Amino acid sequence: MVAKTGRKDSGLDPWRPGAVVQEVFSHVVLAVIVIAGGIGYLGLLIMLLAEMLIVNLLTIALYPKRGLRRHLTDILKFFGFVVFLSIFVVATYSAALESPEETLVEFVDHLLFDWSMLLWIVGYSAVHLTALFMYARTRPDPRLEWTRLALAQGAVTLVSFFILIFVVVLVGAPLAHAARWFTASVDTETILVILALGVRLGFALLITRMPESELASIAGSPYID
Repeated sequence: MVAKTGRKDSGLDPWRPGAVVQEVFSHVVLAVIVIAGGIGYLGLLIMLLAEMLIVNLLTIALYPKRGLRRHLTDILKFFGFVVFLSIFVVATYSAALESPEETLVEFVDHLLFDWSMLLWIVGYSAVHLTALFMYARTRPDPRLEWTRLALAQGAVTLVSFFILIFVVVLVGAPLAHAARWFTASVDTETILVILALGVRLGFALLITRMPESELASIAGSPYID
Protein backbone atom coordinates (compact mmCIF):
# COMPACT_ATOMS: atom_id res chain seq x y z
CA MET A 1 0.00 0.00 0.00
CA VAL A 2 1.33 3.44 -0.90
CA ALA A 3 1.50 5.62 2.18
CA LYS A 4 -0.50 8.81 1.99
CA THR A 5 0.62 12.12 3.41
CA GLY A 6 0.67 12.04 7.21
CA ARG A 7 0.15 8.27 7.36
CA LYS A 8 2.55 5.63 8.58
CA ASP A 9 3.80 2.86 6.27
CA SER A 10 1.57 0.45 8.19
CA GLY A 11 -1.44 1.97 6.40
CA LEU A 12 -2.92 3.28 9.65
CA ASP A 13 -3.82 6.89 10.27
CA PRO A 14 -1.81 8.84 12.89
CA TRP A 15 -2.83 8.64 16.52
CA ARG A 16 -5.62 11.03 17.47
CA PRO A 17 -5.13 12.14 21.10
CA GLY A 18 -8.82 12.95 21.55
CA ALA A 19 -9.90 9.48 20.42
CA VAL A 20 -7.26 7.82 22.60
CA VAL A 21 -8.39 9.74 25.70
CA GLN A 22 -12.03 8.91 24.95
CA GLU A 23 -11.35 5.16 24.62
CA VAL A 24 -9.16 5.00 27.74
CA PHE A 25 -11.70 6.99 29.76
CA SER A 26 -14.67 4.88 28.62
CA HIS A 27 -12.88 1.61 29.42
CA VAL A 28 -11.79 2.84 32.86
CA VAL A 29 -15.34 3.94 33.66
CA LEU A 30 -16.67 0.57 32.46
CA ALA A 31 -14.15 -1.26 34.66
CA VAL A 32 -15.26 0.74 37.71
CA ILE A 33 -18.95 0.09 37.00
CA VAL A 34 -18.46 -3.65 36.43
CA ILE A 35 -16.24 -4.17 39.48
CA ALA A 36 -18.19 -1.93 41.86
CA GLY A 37 -21.52 -3.27 40.58
CA GLY A 38 -20.55 -6.87 41.27
CA ILE A 39 -21.10 -7.96 37.68
CA GLY A 40 -17.76 -9.68 37.35
CA TYR A 41 -16.02 -11.23 34.37
CA LEU A 42 -18.90 -13.31 33.00
CA GLY A 43 -21.33 -10.44 33.48
CA LEU A 44 -19.01 -8.16 31.52
CA LEU A 45 -18.83 -10.61 28.62
CA ILE A 46 -22.62 -11.07 28.62
CA MET A 47 -23.03 -7.30 28.57
CA LEU A 48 -20.67 -6.93 25.59
CA LEU A 49 -22.45 -9.74 23.73
CA ALA A 50 -25.79 -8.04 24.40
CA GLU A 51 -24.41 -4.82 22.94
CA MET A 52 -23.29 -6.69 19.83
CA LEU A 53 -26.78 -8.15 19.43
CA ILE A 54 -28.38 -4.70 19.77
CA VAL A 55 -25.98 -3.30 17.16
CA ASN A 56 -26.85 -6.18 14.79
CA LEU A 57 -30.57 -5.56 15.21
CA LEU A 58 -30.27 -1.81 14.61
CA THR A 59 -28.03 -2.37 11.60
CA ILE A 60 -30.85 -4.25 9.82
CA ALA A 61 -32.63 -0.94 9.15
CA LEU A 62 -29.62 0.38 7.21
CA TYR A 63 -29.42 -2.59 4.84
CA PRO A 64 -33.06 -3.32 3.81
CA LYS A 65 -32.03 -4.75 0.43
CA ARG A 66 -30.33 -7.65 2.18
CA GLY A 67 -33.78 -9.05 2.97
CA LEU A 68 -35.39 -10.18 6.18
CA ARG A 69 -34.49 -13.83 5.62
CA ARG A 70 -30.77 -13.14 5.38
CA HIS A 71 -30.92 -10.81 8.37
CA LEU A 72 -32.60 -13.52 10.45
CA THR A 73 -29.91 -15.95 9.32
CA ASP A 74 -27.28 -13.48 10.52
CA ILE A 75 -28.95 -13.30 13.94
CA LEU A 76 -29.05 -17.10 14.17
CA LYS A 77 -25.36 -17.22 13.26
CA PHE A 78 -24.70 -14.75 16.05
CA PHE A 79 -26.51 -16.92 18.61
CA GLY A 80 -24.62 -19.97 17.36
CA PHE A 81 -21.39 -18.06 17.85
CA VAL A 82 -22.43 -17.13 21.40
CA VAL A 83 -23.22 -20.74 22.33
CA PHE A 84 -19.96 -21.99 20.81
CA LEU A 85 -17.91 -19.28 22.48
CA SER A 86 -19.59 -19.78 25.86
CA ILE A 87 -18.07 -23.26 26.13
CA PHE A 88 -14.55 -21.86 25.92
CA VAL A 89 -15.36 -18.82 28.06
CA VAL A 90 -16.63 -20.94 30.96
CA ALA A 91 -13.75 -23.41 30.57
CA THR A 92 -11.08 -20.70 30.70
CA TYR A 93 -12.93 -18.93 33.49
CA SER A 94 -12.93 -22.19 35.47
CA ALA A 95 -9.19 -22.57 34.88
CA ALA A 96 -8.57 -19.13 36.37
CA LEU A 97 -10.75 -19.85 39.43
CA GLU A 98 -9.62 -23.40 40.06
CA SER A 99 -8.02 -24.12 43.41
CA PRO A 100 -7.52 -27.35 45.39
CA GLU A 101 -10.09 -26.30 47.99
CA GLU A 102 -12.84 -25.26 45.60
CA THR A 103 -15.89 -27.49 45.30
CA LEU A 104 -18.41 -27.65 42.46
CA VAL A 105 -20.92 -25.69 44.54
CA GLU A 106 -18.36 -22.95 45.14
CA PHE A 107 -17.60 -22.76 41.42
CA VAL A 108 -21.32 -22.44 40.60
CA ASP A 109 -21.47 -19.56 43.08
CA HIS A 110 -18.95 -17.74 40.89
CA LEU A 111 -21.38 -17.99 37.97
CA LEU A 112 -23.99 -16.01 39.88
CA PHE A 113 -23.83 -12.23 39.81
CA ASP A 114 -26.06 -9.18 40.11
CA TRP A 115 -28.41 -9.70 37.16
CA SER A 116 -30.47 -6.62 38.04
CA MET A 117 -27.40 -4.41 37.72
CA LEU A 118 -26.49 -6.10 34.44
CA LEU A 119 -29.97 -5.51 33.03
CA TRP A 120 -29.80 -1.83 33.96
CA ILE A 121 -26.47 -1.48 32.16
CA VAL A 122 -27.71 -3.35 29.08
CA GLY A 123 -30.84 -1.17 29.09
CA TYR A 124 -28.70 1.95 29.20
CA SER A 125 -26.56 0.59 26.35
CA ALA A 126 -29.69 -0.05 24.29
CA VAL A 127 -30.85 3.55 24.75
CA HIS A 128 -27.37 4.89 24.04
CA LEU A 129 -26.94 2.79 20.88
CA THR A 130 -30.41 3.75 19.67
CA ALA A 131 -29.50 7.42 20.12
CA LEU A 132 -26.29 6.88 18.14
CA PHE A 133 -28.30 5.10 15.43
CA MET A 134 -30.79 7.97 15.18
CA TYR A 135 -27.88 10.41 14.95
CA ALA A 136 -26.24 8.34 12.20
CA ARG A 137 -29.50 8.44 10.23
CA THR A 138 -29.25 12.25 10.13
CA ARG A 139 -25.77 12.24 8.57
CA PRO A 140 -25.07 12.45 4.81
CA ASP A 141 -23.76 8.86 4.85
CA PRO A 142 -25.65 6.99 7.62
CA ARG A 143 -23.90 3.68 6.95
CA LEU A 144 -20.43 5.18 7.24
CA GLU A 145 -21.34 7.07 10.42
CA TRP A 146 -22.91 3.97 11.98
CA THR A 147 -19.83 1.95 11.07
CA ARG A 148 -17.65 4.51 12.79
CA LEU A 149 -19.85 4.73 15.89
CA ALA A 150 -20.98 1.13 16.42
CA LEU A 151 -20.00 -1.52 13.88
CA ALA A 152 -16.29 -0.93 14.39
CA GLN A 153 -16.76 -1.30 18.15
CA GLY A 154 -18.63 -4.55 17.57
CA ALA A 155 -15.67 -5.84 15.57
CA VAL A 156 -13.39 -4.87 18.46
CA THR A 157 -15.51 -6.91 20.87
CA LEU A 158 -15.64 -9.90 18.52
CA VAL A 159 -11.86 -10.04 18.07
CA SER A 160 -11.29 -9.46 21.79
CA PHE A 161 -13.47 -12.44 22.70
CA PHE A 162 -11.38 -14.82 20.61
CA ILE A 163 -8.11 -13.43 21.95
CA LEU A 164 -9.38 -13.59 25.55
CA ILE A 165 -9.80 -17.36 25.35
CA PHE A 166 -6.02 -17.64 25.05
CA VAL A 167 -5.14 -14.65 27.22
CA VAL A 168 -7.13 -15.93 30.20
CA VAL A 169 -5.44 -19.35 29.97
CA LEU A 170 -1.91 -18.06 29.33
CA VAL A 171 -1.99 -14.91 31.47
CA GLY A 172 -5.14 -14.67 33.58
CA ALA A 173 -5.07 -18.12 35.19
CA PRO A 174 -1.32 -18.07 36.04
CA LEU A 175 -1.65 -14.53 37.37
CA ALA A 176 -4.64 -15.43 39.53
CA HIS A 177 -2.95 -18.56 40.87
CA ALA A 178 0.25 -16.66 41.62
CA ALA A 179 -1.70 -13.94 43.42
CA ARG A 180 -3.37 -16.54 45.64
CA TRP A 181 0.05 -17.58 46.91
CA PHE A 182 0.48 -14.13 48.44
CA THR A 183 -3.03 -13.59 49.79
CA ALA A 184 -6.12 -15.75 50.04
CA SER A 185 -8.35 -12.71 49.61
CA VAL A 186 -7.25 -11.98 46.04
CA ASP A 187 -10.18 -11.05 43.81
CA THR A 188 -9.83 -13.16 40.67
CA GLU A 189 -12.88 -11.46 39.16
CA THR A 190 -11.14 -8.08 39.31
CA ILE A 191 -8.03 -9.49 37.67
CA LEU A 192 -10.04 -11.01 34.80
CA VAL A 193 -12.19 -7.90 34.30
CA ILE A 194 -9.13 -5.65 34.05
CA LEU A 195 -7.44 -8.16 31.74
CA ALA A 196 -10.51 -8.39 29.48
CA LEU A 197 -10.96 -4.63 29.25
CA GLY A 198 -7.23 -4.17 28.71
CA VAL A 199 -7.36 -6.49 25.69
CA ARG A 200 -10.44 -4.74 24.34
CA LEU A 201 -8.88 -1.31 24.87
CA GLY A 202 -5.84 -2.33 22.84
CA PHE A 203 -7.96 -3.24 19.82
CA ALA A 204 -10.22 -0.22 20.31
CA LEU A 205 -7.18 2.07 20.13
CA LEU A 206 -6.08 0.44 16.89
CA ILE A 207 -9.54 0.99 15.42
CA THR A 208 -9.20 4.74 16.08
CA ARG A 209 -6.37 4.69 13.53
CA MET A 210 -8.36 2.91 10.83
CA PRO A 211 -8.31 4.92 7.58
CA GLU A 212 -11.55 6.45 6.33
CA SER A 213 -11.30 4.33 3.18
CA GLU A 214 -11.34 1.13 5.26
CA LEU A 215 -14.36 2.31 7.23
CA ALA A 216 -16.13 3.15 3.97
CA SER A 217 -15.37 -0.34 2.65
CA ILE A 218 -16.86 -1.95 5.77
CA ALA A 219 -19.89 0.34 5.61
CA GLY A 220 -20.52 -0.73 2.03
CA SER A 221 -20.58 -4.44 2.92
CA PRO A 222 -20.31 -5.28 6.63
CA TYR A 223 -21.68 -8.82 6.32
CA ILE A 224 -19.66 -12.00 5.83
CA ASP A 225 -21.58 -14.57 3.78
